[in-house]
Amino acid sequence: MMTSPLVDALREAGRALQDGRWLIRPPDLAAANMLGDQLWVPYRDVLEAEEPDPDRVRERLEAVPAACAAALEVPGIEDRFAELLRMVPQALAEAEQEQAVQLLGQFGVLVHVIGNGPAVS
Repeated sequence: MMTSPLVDALREAGRALQDGRWLIRPPDLAAANMLGDQLWVPYRDVLEAEEPDPDRVRERLEAVPAACAAALEVPGIEDRFAELLRMVPQALAEAEQEQAVQLLGQFGVLVHVIGNGPAVS
């Protein structure tokens, strides 16, 4: 099982969402939707392919730093989310491509939960 500071932070963020220590607020929702629009929607071909085009995989991974930086600009996002947005680009850059794709997938699960979760005012 893959473990790293990012994986640990993703697990802790998931637990915080699950047990109510992190209530999804509109800024979190906005940042998560921004990430989805930049890292998942344009790369459906990569996500749905049995054997994705390596150039498209690399292109998607290269889009992560700018997407995370843009999401960090959303005022009022949860501190945990901001920390993850700072951690993800570095962790992916340090990983081999296959591991980076797995890490991005784990991050994507959290982004999906945030983007589809009930927002509180």
